Amino acid sequence: RRALTEYPPRSVLWLAPTYRSVTDILGRLLTPELRACFSPGVMTFEGFAQQVLEATDESIRPLSRLMKRELLRFLIEEAHTDGKLKYFGPIVGTAGLVDLVSQFISELKRLEIWPEHFRDACKQRGQSPKDIELLEIYQRYQDRLTAHGLYDAEGRFWSAREILRERKAPK
Repeated sequence: RRALTEYPPRSVLWLAPTYRSVTDILGRLLTPELRACFSPGVMTFEGFAQQVLEATDESIRPLSRLMKRELLRFLIEEAHTDGKLKYFGPIVGTAGLVDLVSQFISELKRLEIWPEHFRDACKQRGQSPKDIELLEIYQRYQDRLTAHGLYDAEGRFWSAREILRERKAPK
């Protein structure tokens, strides 16, 4: 409360782990000493990352879950047409493969494993045909996001971090 009264609006940041925590904190902020606050800066990590992305001059846009599925479906078909999918060939046209690849990519990105890190790890333990094909799709996916200035749910944090690191967000 003291910081909110002493500093200009939008200069205080309080990160909370969940939306429930944010709501609880906001509910406790207002007292007779602090009767109103227009921009308390209480948000989740996800909310903070989103605000950083919205405030930047960079041309970067979110990729919805539906768009992610459609992009992966397209990239899987493209890789198959290019002759890159032998292991997954029998199930290329199925929704199950799209689900599997989507979950796989999401998990790697949550762990901040970039395509090149995955490639290196696979080489160290011996690449299987499955690894090679998953890497092919993941690399295509990440390249396409980068080329078109897009970020997915997991990449939101990567993108926000890079903007802050390079100080591209307006002050």
